[in-house]
Amino acid sequence: MAIASVPRRFYPGLLLISGATLLLELTITRIFDFLLWTNIAYVVVSSAIFGFGLGGIFLLLWPGNTVPTDRLLALGAASFSASVLALLLVLGFLPVDLQDLRTHPAPQLLLFLILYLALLLPFLASGLTVATVLSRNAAIIHRLYFWDLLGAGLGCIGVFGLPDPIGAEGTLLLVAGAAALSSILFAGKEAGHTRLAGPVLLAAVPLIFPLSERLQIRTAVIKRGVDRTEIRDRGEFMRWDPVSRIDVLREDIPWRKRIAYNGGDQSSAFYAFDGDYAGLRERYFDAADGQPRYNSGKYVALSHWLKRDRGARTLVIGSAGGQETLAALTWGAFPRGRSRDGMRGHRCRYGPVLVVHREDLPRPARLRALR
Repeated sequence: MAIASVPRRFYPGLLLISGATLLLELTITRIFDFLLWTNIAYVVVSSAIFGFGLGGIFLLLWPGNTVPTDRLLALGAASFSASVLALLLVLGFLPVDLQDLRTHPAPQLLLFLILYLALLLPFLASGLTVATVLSRNAAIIHRLYFWDLLGAGLGCIGVFGLPDPIGAEGTLLLVAGAAALSSILFAGKEAGHTRLAGPVLLAAVPLIFPLSERLQIRTAVIKRGVDRTEIRDRGEFMRWDPVSRIDVLREDIPWRKRIAYNGGDQSSAFYAFDGDYAGLRERYFDAADGQPRYNSGKYVALSHWLKRDRGARTLVIGSAGGQETLAALTWGAFPRGRSRDGMRGHRCRYGPVLVVHREDLPRPARLRALR
């Protein structure tokens, strides 16, 4: 018996839609860490599963047997792409505010409902697409599942390398572009006018990309005194990484800058420093305007002060904006790297941040500290 086959273009199409779905899920988790609270961010996972389930239920109730497979797949992938673009607009412009929920519950509940629906729709479209291609080609599901898993794995890897250079907003645009390309691959001769949806969406993505900086996502809750207004008015530097969003904020105190992780969920500070470690010993515990001048509290330097002048080899995990590193070098720790001011992409007089290079460390400890 001959084994059933599908057009070869279905395989990369399935790979793209699967990769885009997983990359979307992980990126939105990071965004919700910033937008709301970390524990609320996991609503993304349940929404993804719920959306996939709705896609399967929809296909069960309405199999669409009279609709050609090419048309249904192209339409599903294009809907996924369009809904991701809509989600980006919702995240950038919808004025959700968790603090305002107490005083204006009805408007905010409506806004949060819109946010949830915008979050749900991409996974519904993706679930419908994947369920269609698998259910209509069950005889070769082993082959299709391979491409599905391969795409999902690549999507998971993507979250480690994409948010840093192009930001979370740019990553969502890339997801929309991948889904549009998937729609193009799925669309055959029987797709009809739906063949145009993929190319139109794919052409729209690079046009929107330059505007992604204006679509910067704002936090919807006050975290340790940091709100969307403070980030907007005092922000000097912003960067997404695979774990969080980092903002450097200007403070009223001229010799200190605040570092806010995930909109203030965690925070630390940079302190201005002239590079004179010997002189710093005399003034390390000084105060200015009632505030510690070089640290957020004397406890930061306790372990380094107790080991002072012994050439201690110090490993700093969580450098507190360079405060731990500054304390270690001030009290005579042996530097296993090079001291540099500032942070990557943000030149300033604040720090220091110890940059440990691979060649400076023994082989078992080849670590490089993030600048």
